[in-house]
Amino acid sequence: MSKPIFILELSNPPKTPMKLDEIAHHLQNKMMDYHTLIIPNHKDENRYFCFNAPHTDTEFDNLKEYVKNSLNEYFKNNECPE
Repeated sequence: MSKPIFILELSNPPKTPMKLDEIAHHLQNKMMDYHTLIIPNHKDENRYFCFNAPHTDTEFDNLKEYVKNSLNEYFKNNECPE
């Protein structure tokens, strides 16, 4: 079976593709068991999707929280989105 696919629709995305790529690499390094994809989202909040993974609602909520914490860690240690 292939790895699950995790998709993050990132609200307020950076303006440069290189910055978005940096965020994607950071997240991929934190989630080695998943294929990750970040899509710019010009809405008010991030949206999370996961395919090909048998998660319960609680497990998916825990995964979303882990991603939120990973993003906060990234933005704390790097410049904010441009």
